[in-house]
Amino acid sequence: MKENFEAALLGMNEKIKEEKEEPLTGAVPEDVEKEIEKFYKEGTLPEGTGEDVYKLQKEKREIVDELHRKLRAVDDGEAVTGFTEGEKREVWWNEKTGKASIKLPNGKWVLATAGDIVTDGEWGLSYKLDKDVPRDIKKKFVVAEARRKVLELADEQIERAEMVREPEPGRRRDVVNAIYRRMLESKERGNQDGVIAEKMIRTFFEKLITDAKLPIGFEAVDVYEDVERKIDFVICVPRRARGIGVEDPEEREDIGIQFTLNDSPETQERKMKQIAHSKSSHVKDRLEVDDIVLVTLPLRSLHASLDDWRDQGEKPGGPMQSWSETRKEDIFRGVLKGLVPEKEITEMWKIIKKG
Repeated sequence: MKENFEAALLGMNEKIKEEKEEPLTGAVPEDVEKEIEKFYKEGTLPEGTGEDVYKLQKEKREIVDELHRKLRAVDDGEAVTGFTEGEKREVWWNEKTGKASIKLPNGKWVLATAGDIVTDGEWGLSYKLDKDVPRDIKKKFVVAEARRKVLELADEQIERAEMVREPEPGRRRDVVNAIYRRMLESKERGNQDGVIAEKMIRTFFEKLITDAKLPIGFEAVDVYEDVERKIDFVICVPRRARGIGVEDPEEREDIGIQFTLNDSPETQERKMKQIAHSKSSHVKDRLEVDDIVLVTLPLRSLHASLDDWRDQGEKPGGPMQSWSETRKEDIFRGVLKGLVPEKEITEMWKIIKKG
């Protein structure tokens, strides 16, 4: 299903390129309507969703075009803003401290790291980076902002198509229902512990990777990977870290992470069965990761961290800044355990602590 859907999006992209010079009216061109009809007949898109999917694809294309303009502005040494809506907080760079100064809505200035700037869009914070902010930080910022926005639109495309699609032979209705539940969790029940925890873990690692220049990567996934393949996010580690002999020491392995807060034996058994089913079901259908593993962190007081952060004026760094150093280290080690040798985890944490 996913490959056919992506093929449809690529076809729409070609049509968008052809009409790029035309004013953006929001209307669907006649030749695109014919293309959508073909998708209906092929079963790639369910009846009644093609126009919405096309318009969202157009929005994605516009974001990519805007990203290119922002990257040119970065190269020209200009100030830049991201794609997060809302009041733009001013960001100035302090060469002596190697940190940014950000102006809060109450007029107070606070320090922030490059990792804060790159990840805070996840928490709804919108920034304007002054021309003196280092080029590499501005570039990471606008790319991260664009990627986040495009992924949101991609999720919406999948959701709109899946909500009305009849299950294919061998494809259960509960998969479609799960996508619907995922949509509600992210948009209407965004304060659920699981959603908060996943976002905290993701932004926590992305911030550390940016600030400490760690030799690992961290990637968000779309709703399809989440529901059908049981992947909440992806960690990229050197293949040698998992004891796999390769000629190129820089070659990476992508590990899909299924994350849970619940450490009960029943939940652990159910999650492991889901992962086993996903791995066996997608052997022929490109898995897109090298492995899928379960990470369990029974975190508590998530809402307290979020509430404290909001009460304190939503400072840079998100709700995780209230975590103790012990908790941060436990989470860092807990996620990477089994993926990276213990010695390397310890070395990375030493680098992080040095700041």
